[in-house]
Formats: sequence, structure tokens, C-alpha cells
Amino acid sequence: MPKRIVVGWTDRREAARAVFDALPFLQRADLVTVLEVDSEPGPEAEENRLALCATLGHHRVTCEVQTAQSRHGYVGDALLACCERTRADLLVIGCYGHSRLREFVLGGATRHLLADMTLPVLMSH
Repeated sequence: MPKRIVVGWTDRREAARAVFDALPFLQRADLVTVLEVDSEPGPEAEENRLALCATLGHHRVTCEVQTAQSRHGYVGDALLACCERTRADLLVIGCYGHSRLREFVLGGATRHLLADMTLPVLMSH
């Protein structure tokens, strides 16, 4: 069972679903790091992250909150860097559905992680 887990967080439905799909793993982990990349500045975003940790706390999950900025919009790199820094055993993310054209032109975190993952990744859509 993974002991250190990073959760890639946004305030979207897919991220919330991924968190609760992974709840059995999260409950057995020693530490869960909730990471939001390129978050909107302001108290509302911070409140959302803290609310997630409070909710996870009700499910006996020990977690911490971190934020990161991506370089040149590469969210996947920021997620993998956090996993390396925290020595994570598992990454949990929500997969987002974009049009094929947008995905081809802009890339995407999901696509990047599938190509470059360095640890097990639980993806939920």
C-alpha cells in the first residue's frame, strides 16, 4: 500500500471524484499532499483546499496542502516534481476531457503524465 500520496487538486468534478475513488488508499497512507498547480490567488482558493483537507480528516486521512506554479503551463511536470520531492508512492488525479484538437495543440496534464509518469498514477474521470 502506498504510504505517501500526492493528490493533484482543482475545484473540478473530476478531481473530487478521483479523491473519493482513491479514499481507501488515502486512509491507509501516512501522509497525503494535496497539490494545486497554477491556482487562482485569493482566500477562496485557499478555503477550498483547506475544506478538502478537513473533509479528508473526517475520513481519517492525514493531509497537507501545497501549491505550485507550472513552468510554461506544464502542469504534469509540476505534479511529478512534487511527487519526487515528497517521495510519493502514488499520484491521484482527475482526468479531464478536452477536444482532440485542443489536446493536440496545447497538450495536457493527463497526456503528459501518461507519457512521462515515474510512479503509479490513479486517474479518474
